[in-house]
Amino acid sequence: MQKYLEQKNFQPVGKAISEPIKIEKEDSEEKKLLHSGKRRPTNQLQEILSEVKNLIEKPKEKIQDPKEIQRNNAAIQIQKICRGFLDRKRLLTCQEFRPAIKKRALLNELIETEKNYLHHIALMHTYYRKPLKEKKLVKNELLDQIFSNSEQLYQVNTLFYEKLLARKSDPNIFYYGDILSDFIPIFIKPYSHYVNNYDNAYKILDACMKNSSIAKLLAKIAADPLIKRLDLQTLLITPVQRIPRYSLLFEGFLKYTEPQHPDFQFLTQALEKINEVAQQVNRNKAESEMFEKLLSIEKQFKEEKIVLAEYGRKLIFEKKVNIFYQQRKSTLILFLFNDIALFAKRRKEGRLTKRHLIYIRNLIITVKKNDPMWIILFPAEIFIFCHDETEKTFLVDTFVTIQ
Repeated sequence: MQKYLEQKNFQPVGKAISEPIKIEKEDSEEKKLLHSGKRRPTNQLQEILSEVKNLIEKPKEKIQDPKEIQRNNAAIQIQKICRGFLDRKRLLTCQEFRPAIKKRALLNELIETEKNYLHHIALMHTYYRKPLKEKKLVKNELLDQIFSNSEQLYQVNTLFYEKLLARKSDPNIFYYGDILSDFIPIFIKPYSHYVNNYDNAYKILDACMKNSSIAKLLAKIAADPLIKRLDLQTLLITPVQRIPRYSLLFEGFLKYTEPQHPDFQFLTQALEKINEVAQQVNRNKAESEMFEKLLSIEKQFKEEKIVLAEYGRKLIFEKKVNIFYQQRKSTLILFLFNDIALFAKRRKEGRLTKRHLIYIRNLIITVKKNDPMWIILFPAEIFIFCHDETEKTFLVDTFVTIQ
């Protein structure tokens, strides 16, 4: 080829480039290096080669048929509709069974709290009463007053607990009101007795704990991990708090029961009965407290045979008054009850002596004409001086109200 060119006498055209520009030089060198295999491709070239490789290796995407795309979209829409329907159905089902689920939860709570309640009574006897009795630190009569009829409560509530468990174990029965309604009347007498005696029991226990040996023993028992730091005072008040707890639970049962449900009538009766029991227990407690109050006043008349402690009698107020009787002035204590007015004098040693006793049914009240601060009680003709209009109004209104 070279000889051929020389023979034809070809000459280079244009000006000769003695110093090529850098780019051309680099390009020439790059080509030489590429051909020689002594240098890697540049980053840009490497990226291009990578993309080409990916295009070669990437599988060809199948072009979907438009009809197939339409069918897939329709299937997706159907799935959405079905899911929405199932979600709504599930929501309606949950709402439909929500009352039953709530009632079941309340039943579980009633059973669980009943179990704990019985456990507390058992602790009271096993860990407290038994050691006190065995060590003879407290007389049996005092122990009977402290623990009252808690054993009777344990027996009654054990039957109640077993009935609830049996009903829960039967999956075909979804009502519980009949058990609640049947057992509530049984609670009245034992719980009334316990609540009425509670204050007295607490006072006796407080007096016993002044004995260091008894106090140390009770503290040691309470520190036992099995007791969980439940002292005797805490355990003794547990039965007092049980009746109000029943009332709250029964209200919950009734709240989640439809009026047309067969359990609604039983639950209504149960709630009415437990509220009656609570009221009766409170009345009995109030009467018991009043009886104790009357008895304490009666004991202050040491040498006189005055019977004040009678069920049904209530102390309205106890007040110092200035009276004028048979030309003599004196300061006495007026004990006004719902049926009698008793005037008494307190001696220095603390005892009381009777001065006047008037039955309210025979009482006539009037105001002294020339001095409105005096009121007169007939037929005894006792003049009571009032310090101001407020005191006079209070006394007159109270006497009139109880007549």
